Amino acid sequence: MTKFKVITIKKRGGGTRKQRVQVLSSGKFKFVKNKTTRSTPKRKASASKRRSKTPKRKSNKAKTTRKPVVKRSITSKIPFVNNPTIRKVATGIGLATIGVGVISLVAPQLANNPIVKPALAFLGGGIPGVIGQVVVSGGLGGITNVLGGNPQTVSS
Repeated sequence: MTKFKVITIKKRGGGTRKQRVQVLSSGKFKFVKNKTTRSTPKRKASASKRRSKTPKRKSNKAKTTRKPVVKRSITSKIPFVNNPTIRKVATGIGLATIGVGVISLVAPQLANNPIVKPALAFLGGGIPGVIGQVVVSGGLGGITNVLGGNPQTVSS
């Protein structure tokens, strides 16, 4: 006694198909030809369905994933400006300059204090900001002013 069974098989490009198989005594399947006769008569599809069944062509090209394009600013392309230490120095100098301008409007007596600019530079850029601000405003003479001493001039 031979048993026949219909199984579903996955197709290579996606999708499935039905296949008629013979079940052997070992439990394995043997493929047999699918029956071509139908038990029920096939209904005619409507005109709109007939038009929509045009064959779709599949390209053999593999699908590639598209990475989103990251827009970079002009300053990020310049390595000197993109350096984080240089950015801290520039932020410290800028904040010290703008901060002293604002303080001179509010409390003019504090604007001339030598510790104000380095303090603002520290808030903006940390220690690199302080160093940059001191170097820009007066060099080593500015450091001695910050520490409270008088710069000594060497006379010959």
